[in-house]
Formats: sequence, C-alpha cells, structure tokens
Amino acid sequence: MAEHPPLVYTLREYDSVASTNDIAKTEAVQGAPEGLAILARRQERGRGRQGRVWLSPEGQGVYLSVLLRPAIPAYEANWLGVIGALAVAGALEQAGVGDLTLKWPNDVLARGRKIAGILVEPRIEAETVEFAVLGMGINVMQDRTEWREDLRDKVTSCRLEGVETEPRRLAGLVLESLGRVYAGFRAGRRQPLLREWSLRTGTSTLPVLE
Repeated sequence: MAEHPPLVYTLREYDSVASTNDIAKTEAVQGAPEGLAILARRQERGRGRQGRVWLSPEGQGVYLSVLLRPAIPAYEANWLGVIGALAVAGALEQAGVGDLTLKWPNDVLARGRKIAGILVEPRIEAETVEFAVLGMGINVMQDRTEWREDLRDKVTSCRLEGVETEPRRLAGLVLESLGRVYAGFRAGRRQPLLREWSLRTGTSTLPVLE
C-alpha cells in the first residue's frame, strides 16, 4: 500500500479554553486541515467519554486535541481510539513512565491507575469518517491532594510515578508518537498496531466509540 505523507501539525496554544475538542471540532467544520492541534494550559469544561468530567487544572496536565481526516469507512472509526491510546502510551514511555497498560476502551494506566484518557469524536458522512477529533488528557504534575479521596487510589500522574516533566514537553512527545502511529495506520500496517493493542490490553477487541 502506498505511503501517505507524514502528519504535519499546526499547533495552537491557549491559556484557558472550555474544551480543546470543541475548538478543534469548530475548526474542522470550517474546513481546517488535518493536523490542527489545540493545546491548552487549562480547560473549563474538559470531558471524557459519556460526558464525564475530565479535571483540567491549570498547568498540571496535557490537554490536547488533534484533528484527523483519515477518509476511512465508518466501520473502521474504532481504530482511532487505538491510535490515540498507543500514541499516548508511547509518549509516556519515552518520558520515563513505566508499567503502562491500556484499559478498554480508552484509559491509559500506570501500575493499574489511570494516568490518561482518550476521547474520539468523529463526524460520519455517507458511511465515511469525514473527520475526527482525537482528544487526549494526561495527568502530569498532580499530587494525591489534587483528587477527591475516593479517587486517589484509582488515578496517578507522571509526578506520582517518579517522572518530572513539563506538560508542554510531554505534549510534544505525544504529537511525535501520534505521527508515527498514524502513519503506520494510514499505510495499512494494522497488524502491528493490533498486536501492540492486544499486548497492552489483553484483548484483540477494538474500543467502542459512543
């Protein structure tokens, strides 16, 4: 299968936004090209799957959304969640975070605790993915006091895993990792991605987009 050109990013950075995904979706509808990346220091209304809140305190995490235009059939949209999760896991490993696994359908875990989440929001037209916004939230600098007591044994951050890094630097690693994973997907190299997904999740079932 022919190679596709590498993903070229246009990065827009904000101090505070309601939601990076919302900005990327608005730009997508207006015709923004693939590779638009929205990065914020804070989100007022960050969200995860099924409308759950994603806490986004200023300067404490990576709050990043990337616009993709993969031109794939709608039935392949679930692959986008795999791409996002593998990209984030690869970036975290490069930063020094270890013992990473993926929890179906969209969580990245470090030592069994959630360190990142993926939110894919596609637009389907004529049974084709017209575009998709890939949202990625990563806990970077939080300590245990950042979360409610009932969550403290369920979540973690790079800092709590003994890795000191800046959110902006980690966002750069995510974009590099995403570029590699997405290039493999576009080139038809699905089996290596599925093998890595299976190793990290313990299942070959692809995530369900809701």
